[in-house]
Amino acid sequence: RGGKGVAPATGEEFSFEVQNMGGASLIGKNHYCVPRAMGVSAGEEKRFAGHLGRINMQVLKAAKDGAGTGDALLGAAINFSGPPSFIEYQLQQLASESPDAFVITGCDDATQRQRLKEMLSRNERRMVKLTHRSTTGMLLTDAHLSEVGFDIPAVLVKEDGESVAVDEVYL
Repeated sequence: RGGKGVAPATGEEFSFEVQNMGGASLIGKNHYCVPRAMGVSAGEEKRFAGHLGRINMQVLKAAKDGAGTGDALLGAAINFSGPPSFIEYQLQQLASESPDAFVITGCDDATQRQRLKEMLSRNERRMVKLTHRSTTGMLLTDAHLSEVGFDIPAVLVKEDGESVAVDEVYL
């Protein structure tokens, strides 16, 4: 399912992994070639980061319960770097584990803070009628309201190499 090749234009060697169903590739077949040096796709990376965050929160909850420290607060750490859609997806995934707060680093300038406020606003807790697909593919709207979103505070933290300080809190 994989192999090596040489780019005709540059003469550069590359390795690839064959993925079924796609367009024509450098080796003249109808499939996707994912360069191994490029790593995984952006969507896989996003989902994997969300999955790791959820696992991290589950481990922390288990440690808190095992230690008997019921008063301790759990914060979900998020580094505000990367595409905004990745950060928003991480917020949504971590919210499913009900942390007491999001602890966000790297959100230092006004543009980033405005983007964070918009993300939190889009994901506020609310009641909506959800939709789903029937067995025939028709889009159906539920008859009842469902709760979506979250109301978890975001704590912005500044790091200067030697110390960490709370910079701002969004409720």
